[in-house]
Amino acid sequence: MVELASTIWADGPSGSPTEPQKSQIRAWGTYIESLVVLAYANNSVYNLKSAMDANLVPGAYSPALVIGDPTAGNDGLYMKVGATTTGSWTQLLDFVPGAQIVHAVDAGAGTPDAIIATSVIGLSMSGSQLVRLDVFETNTGSPVTVSFNGSTLLTVKTASGANVAAGGLTAGPVLGFVSGSTFRLLSDQASAAIVAAAEAAEAGAEDWRDQAEAFALAAQSVSTELAHPVTRAALKALNTATHTAAVVVEPSFERIARWDASVGAYANTIDPNELVFAQPTPASAGAWVMSPVAPKRQVGIFEQIKYRMTIGKVDFVGIGDSNQILNGFGWDHGFQYALTTLGFPMWATGLLSQNENNGSGSAQGYLYGRIGSLIGAVSGAPAELDKYLNKGAGAIFPAYYTYVADGSSISNSAQIGLTLSANCPIDNGAALTFDLYWGSFNSGAGTFRPYVRLGQSPFSTLAVEAAPISTNTGALAMQHATLSIAADLTRGDKIIEFKPLRTASDGITGPYFSTYMRARNPSRTTGFAYGTLEYRGGQSARTMAYDLQQASNEALTHYFSILRADQGSGTKTIVVCINSGLNDRNETSASVGTAAIADGDSAAAFIDNFRAIIARIKAIWTLNGWDQTELFWLLAVSHPQSDPDDAELVSYRGALQAYALYVDQAQVFDLSALAPYADFIANGWYLNPVTDHNHMVQAGYEQVSLRELKAML
Repeated sequence: MVELASTIWADGPSGSPTEPQKSQIRAWGTYIESLVVLAYANNSVYNLKSAMDANLVPGAYSPALVIGDPTAGNDGLYMKVGATTTGSWTQLLDFVPGAQIVHAVDAGAGTPDAIIATSVIGLSMSGSQLVRLDVFETNTGSPVTVSFNGSTLLTVKTASGANVAAGGLTAGPVLGFVSGSTFRLLSDQASAAIVAAAEAAEAGAEDWRDQAEAFALAAQSVSTELAHPVTRAALKALNTATHTAAVVVEPSFERIARWDASVGAYANTIDPNELVFAQPTPASAGAWVMSPVAPKRQVGIFEQIKYRMTIGKVDFVGIGDSNQILNGFGWDHGFQYALTTLGFPMWATGLLSQNENNGSGSAQGYLYGRIGSLIGAVSGAPAELDKYLNKGAGAIFPAYYTYVADGSSISNSAQIGLTLSANCPIDNGAALTFDLYWGSFNSGAGTFRPYVRLGQSPFSTLAVEAAPISTNTGALAMQHATLSIAADLTRGDKIIEFKPLRTASDGITGPYFSTYMRARNPSRTTGFAYGTLEYRGGQSARTMAYDLQQASNEALTHYFSILRADQGSGTKTIVVCINSGLNDRNETSASVGTAAIADGDSAAAFIDNFRAIIARIKAIWTLNGWDQTELFWLLAVSHPQSDPDDAELVSYRGALQAYALYVDQAQVFDLSALAPYADFIANGWYLNPVTDHNHMVQAGYEQVSLRELKAML
């Protein structure tokens, strides 16, 4: 007897697969061919296994073939066991020799996700054959099933054993084999589907998230931060009066645990290894209940963001206290400096309002910003327009709209608009587009005229709207005006100004309303843009959350719609960066999240306010039907103040690390680890080394931002 096929074609180690010997292959093939010849010569070919079984006349070792039996696995080569008229038939091969590759066709009888395929020759159910399956149409969902010749449904799996992604099977042939209850592909999925699946996987499993959040809710009722016991013994020793949730970080046993006082003593007997239930020490009623899965790790989040910056456009959105924008710097400056230093191209500025900070400005932007003082008013616009950047109780800051009432005007000599400083990383010498978002009216004779010029001598005109734009369109609605300039390499080191009026020619006539302005480099299809959505000096995360809660849906939708639209038709990526902590230590009001923690400066309240910020932004995505996998979160507690560091900041950091486990696509910066107190002192990064550790000098924001990004890349 020759070697078996499973021996000749053994897999071997994945990194060094076994190479079969041709001599063994020839011997095996010759043996099979001889059996086939014998079967045909003996006229022992049947279309039903039952017909063969009924014929026991052939002598011992006589071969026979079954071809075309409708029962899966019945086709193949058989040998007679026992003397003539006695015994039985035993199957040697569960496929017809010579049919090691079967052609199966999906003619469209099923659905894209439930394929019905037929083949002339029956398939081996043991995986002994390769199957070429001609797919009729691209699948739309996952998983996908296939049935061959009316047999049992098989789940289509990739070569690695995963479910096929939506769009992974396109019209055309694929190669695979039957393996148990699956049809395992040997050919690749469609590459576009693989990318889509990878992007979808970034969000994590929905079922796990819902369950994990249920466990997380328990943490909101405690007065201290989420505990992180390193063993189950340490978990059992926790004071359940102050801790009702924990993340167990025992090696090889990482679980989320919540305290359940209703669990009876029976838990000791049904779970002696404490895989699900852990009784407290000393023993009492109740038990710690473990989640069935380990918590999500914060791994590779920024790598995913980096990847998206290399294949498309990404918008970073900053939310923070006085360190967000401080004296023209802050994280707004530092983060853009770091991204530029690391080689990521800036494809657009952030969104700036002309009346930013009520006309006083706040120095938002990195080598770009608004120019001029307050024009018009920041309130009083018709309600149909006011809602797009409303400033009621709370609401987003520092953005303010510009409203020039009917009958009022702005002089053509006003120094207002958006300026690109010399050598701005957006590339002043490139072809650029300037955007203005303005509101139209149903009355009046308002006009404005977008204009771009050099911001330095000779102040030459680079582009101007052909004629003043009338603001009376007959309807109260938001509009979008753009003005473009051609590339000019000699302009790279020169200042550029974009204005809603033409200097010395056309001013603004009311009624006029505008929200944001922005500059874009349309030749750049990848990279970053960074803008500040919320900047609250001297305030805690509670104020930031409250502001977003009070902002109208229209205001937040307007802001994020611009970012999404400017990213084009491909994948959208919005990265929300939240930094707080210093002022949270002095917060006396209850948190504004769902838990409403009364102890306003506690770690639990700090997390509840972060949760409220994230929930508000997610709600805008839900309201508009946007894909929440577009959202990423970079979270941080304020930089260190001393060594050892402030105890409340330390508690916030531990709580934030725990909370981030429950937030899809979130990563935490631990600034105390990336930039220890000693480094602040040694490098002179504090604004004042003696009297002001709350803020930094420009180099501090730049270098700490660099450390943040380098640590994640």
